[in-house]
Amino acid sequence: MNKTGFIAAFAEKADLTKKDSEAIVNAALNIPVSKAPVFKVSKALKDAINPQS
Repeated sequence: MNKTGFIAAFAEKADLTKKDSEAIVNAALNIPVSKAPVFKVSKALKDAINPQS
């Protein structure tokens, strides 16, 4: 199912217009899913683990 099909199905189930459903779906898709910190290995740690590279 593509985005257009999803919006149409959502509009039918929620008894809304396609325009209103599109606004709701677009707003929901713009919310960041996660703000978990990302671990990046530093050069010093890489060198300590693998001194040949």
